Amino acid sequence: MVSRNIGSLDGHRLSAKYNALIVEYRERAAVVGEGLTQRVEAMRRDADLSEVGRLRKITDEWSRAAGESARLWEADQRAVADWTGELEAVVLGNPATFDHAELSSRREAARFARDLDSDEALEAYKDAVLQSDTTLMKAIGAAAIKNRWLDVIDAFGASFDGMSENIDTLVQLYEAAENPFMRSAYYLLMRPIEVDSRAQAA
Repeated sequence: MVSRNIGSLDGHRLSAKYNALIVEYRERAAVVGEGLTQRVEAMRRDADLSEVGRLRKITDEWSRAAGESARLWEADQRAVADWTGELEAVVLGNPATFDHAELSSRREAARFARDLDSDEALEAYKDAVLQSDTTLMKAIGAAAIKNRWLDVIDAFGASFDGMSENIDTLVQLYEAAENPFMRSAYYLLMRPIEVDSRAQAA
């Protein structure tokens, strides 16, 4: 069994760094939503505003809040993409550090892994372990993570010291990138009815 440390400490540092960023963005998005609700309620109670003026101010407030929420979402997605790329480098290796021969062997291994199904991948992974072929192990491991082949993922994690937690995080990042509901954290703004009223009046 191959057993090497692949940088679990680096993975932990990345998790702490990007978790903090993403939590910050989502907390700021919640503040944007709460602030919008409070300001709209204040405008509704403002007896000095005409109906047309109230509609205009509420619509403008909605537009500003929606724009800020969209910017926070984009920042969140950049952080997720950066986190994914850096964690892939920790788990699977950084292509920028490979020489030509290693790049070629990794590309060949990746092509081989792409043609496997989950059962074939598990058998191929076991063979790679017996041969101490870490290049093929990582190629099959990468395919397993992307395809959620759980048995192969478990075998991959067991092959390297400190691997399992990093792999679990990487799987979660891939799932988050594919989950449309992740965006809802930034778009749960209560759309004021006045926005639609103004649009209909226009």
